[in-house]
This record gives sequence, structure tokens and C-alpha cells, in this order.
Amino acid sequence: MIRKRMFKIIALLIVAGWAHDNVYAQGACVILDVPWISQGIPSAQTANSMACGPASLLMAVSYLRGFVPYEQDLKDQIDWLTENKLISSKNNYLLVKGEGTSTSDLIATAKYFYGLWNIRKTNVNDVEMLRSALLQGSPVVVGIRTRMGFLIKRVKN
Repeated sequence: MIRKRMFKIIALLIVAGWAHDNVYAQGACVILDVPWISQGIPSAQTANSMACGPASLLMAVSYLRGFVPYEQDLKDQIDWLTENKLISSKNNYLLVKGEGTSTSDLIATAKYFYGLWNIRKTNVNDVEMLRSALLQGSPVVVGIRTRMGFLIKRVKN
């Protein structure tokens, strides 16, 4: 089990390193000034939190809308997810281990909670698509699953 996990971590680092080198080789060093917020509420709880998806979406939305994200913004989003039965329990805003949020949950949140109707999900390892989106000023939320699957969500206003 430990060897398998270590292999996945090494493979992820190799893929991340390749993507990093490939992006730089194409002259695509694009950095958006996206505000950061901890996924943990309170922020000391980050290691135990399963709210990485909602926090990532909040950062992308705050970039697009030009506001500074606060802990209450993340709480409001998690409350909405719970009220709309997209997650079953918020466990004091840490979400339930093993449940978290799915891509469908985040897309629904982007559309119905934030009013971002022009959002799409792409399951491709496409560095050019990432570069293009970033060059257009569109933040991209990339979810990396433990089984080495990549979920890319392009968020546009």
C-alpha cells in the first residue's frame, strides 16, 4: 500500500514537472493574480478539510468578480451545497471525509449560486487549453484525483 501510494506521488510529480517544463517551453508563463483562501474553517483546520473544491471555486469567482474572499463566503457556499442536498453533511464546515464535492456539484454551484453560466468541464490533459484559457484571463480549476485522473474546469464570467 505504501509503495503504491509512493508510486502515485512520484508519478504525479513527474507529470507536474513535465507540464511545467512544457508550458515554459511554449512561452506560456501566465500568472493570474487570483486571491487565496484556506479550505479550512477555521483556517487551522486545513489538514482535515475536504472543502478544496468549494475553496478553489471561490478563489476563481473572487478573481472574476474582483472581491477579496473571506471565510464567511466559503461558509455561505457550503451552506448552499448542504441546503440543495449536493453534500449530505458539512461536519462543522470540514465536509465529510470521503464525500467532498464532485465536479457536478461545483458546476452547479458556479451556475446557480454564483450565476456563472458559461462554465465547462473538460477531461483532457491539454496544456494548450490551459494556456489559452489563462491568456484570456480565465482562471482554471484543476482537480487532481488520487488515481491520476485530471479534471479541468474553466471558469468564465
